[in-house]
Amino acid sequence: MSGNLIDFFETVETKQKTNELFECTIGALCNDPIACGKLISLITTSPFFINEQLFWIKFANFCKGTVIQPYDKIMLSNRLFENTDKGRKNALRIIETINRIDTEQILEYVINATRSCLLDLIDVEEYFRITKAITASMPEDLVFLQQHITDLGAQKGNMKVLALANNQLMIMAGLDANEDIENQSYFFTTLGRMVDQYALSLNDEIRQKWHKTHNQKRNFEIEIPTIEVEEIEQLFK
Repeated sequence: MSGNLIDFFETVETKQKTNELFECTIGALCNDPIACGKLISLITTSPFFINEQLFWIKFANFCKGTVIQPYDKIMLSNRLFENTDKGRKNALRIIETINRIDTEQILEYVINATRSCLLDLIDVEEYFRITKAITASMPEDLVFLQQHITDLGAQKGNMKVLALANNQLMIMAGLDANEDIENQSYFFTTLGRMVDQYALSLNDEIRQKWHKTHNQKRNFEIEIPTIEVEEIEQLFK
């Protein structure tokens, strides 16, 4: 059966249809009316499983939320698809990003990050770093980040902190030998602050002012217990 399946995907007709679907999807991201029409035709005339149906619902909502004004599609095309080779790679990455979205809240965050990219608030690399971190996180963890990002002190480890750290949104401040590994102190990273500024709290004017008035690079200060030389020597006796 696997051989027949491979042969099916290797046929010229299948490759043409797959390429047409991909090209129409890219065009739909740019809100091209012709591409949108072709894509609707391809979707409605093809059998899909529930996961494919869910993807196209998310895809439609992503396009609806991203392209609000007529000039948005021009900005989207210029920012993400201006170079043919890079444009195709970026399109694939956006499609994968949409596919990883599992809640409406995560979708809203991804849309906000996309609009930040269109407004030239972040560059393309930063955009994909932010969206990757968002789609790899649970909404509850991102809400925790949003609620505590303005706390300049260290956060004690817990499930949410450890999950955020796993997605590079927080970092361990140092190793305290008197605490378990899960109870160490953590700080929000630059990526964590960018996720809040350009996605979670994009429409919060008060939070935006806070981000603008705080230097992105801060010196973290934390008291880490020290050990005397005599104590170290005692360990090896």
